[in-house]
Amino acid sequence: MAFAPVPPVASAPASTNPSDDTFYGTGPFSEPEARNVQWLIDHFSNARYFVDVHSYSGDVLYPWGDDQNQTTDPSMSFMNSAWDGKRGVKNDAYRDYVPPARLVELQTAAAVMRDGIFAVRGQSYVSQQGFSLYPTSGTSEDWAFTREFLDPSRGKLSGFVIEFNKNIDFFPTWAEMVDLIADIDAGLIALCVYARPSRFAVILCWIKKQIWAIWRRVFPPELWGPYGPWSRIVRFTEGIATLVARFLGRR
Repeated sequence: MAFAPVPPVASAPASTNPSDDTFYGTGPFSEPEARNVQWLIDHFSNARYFVDVHSYSGDVLYPWGDDQNQTTDPSMSFMNSAWDGKRGVKNDAYRDYVPPARLVELQTAAAVMRDGIFAVRGQSYVSQQGFSLYPTSGTSEDWAFTREFLDPSRGKLSGFVIEFNKNIDFFPTWAEMVDLIADIDAGLIALCVYARPSRFAVILCWIKKQIWAIWRRVFPPELWGPYGPWSRIVRFTEGIATLVARFLGRR
């Protein structure tokens, strides 16, 4: 169910063996669960936060998961194939690049969720980089974070993992789950409150929508279609401009 392929090397934190827990699939988005996540993010392109919730250990994790972070050398990144096969080893030459401002954003949002969880019943979750636990690859929160690097025109999407359930095991009872759900819900609500735009931003968004609505009423899309009057005017103008350019070019 991996979101991206991982080089099949001995040190890679993923496996080519389908029977292994860390099997990364036959290719990017080979599994329907991963494709569902991809569709959601592509469909709701204004999303700014992505949170993967699963069990267990009591952590709020942020990228990167495949190596330690650093903020000074952009050439050390998943986009540089020169480092393929060299990731996933602690305290070696390679460390994953994160823009300094983005790292602060990730750490702040993770701490907000951690504090929201703690406020329910004192569960002391830890906010930390995903690699701090162990190296991972092809994870959903890392994939969410990669999108802005692969295509800068996309909005920034901060990816996180909440490893719920601090001190039980992978399979809590339903009675235990009731408390755990309350914990995590509080963390997610805290993130929503933190991410809420300012009143000024809301007003600007409303004004933009009103202007766009008026524009569409004055110039409906049908007028700009291949057979609409505006498109014919554009083609006529382009034709005149071409004739004038040819005439001037012969002089």
